[in-house]
Amino acid sequence: MHYNNINKKVIIFLILGFVAFLTLLILYINFEQKRLIDKKQALNKIEVFEKKMLEKYNGNHEIQNSYKNQIASLKEAVSKNEQYSQDKLEQKIEEIKNKITK
Repeated sequence: MHYNNINKKVIIFLILGFVAFLTLLILYINFEQKRLIDKKQALNKIEVFEKKMLEKYNGNHEIQNSYKNQIASLKEAVSKNEQYSQDKLEQKIEEIKNKITK
């Protein structure tokens, strides 16, 4: 009788632990999905960035060509995926800005 009571407690504890694990997993997946943007949104962000930088450095063809080359490779990387991490995209844009302005 004593073991039966302990077994019930252990089973209940395991079930609650499993439910808590699944809940946390679902929350994590949901959070990650919100940080992903689709390919069209990512390419739009890149286009806006490209226009801003080309206007900013209007007349300096060396910098403009450098931006165009790096932005073209970023567009290529984004277009290979259906979804892209918003954080990763912003990081890549910052890297391009920093490379050019140095």
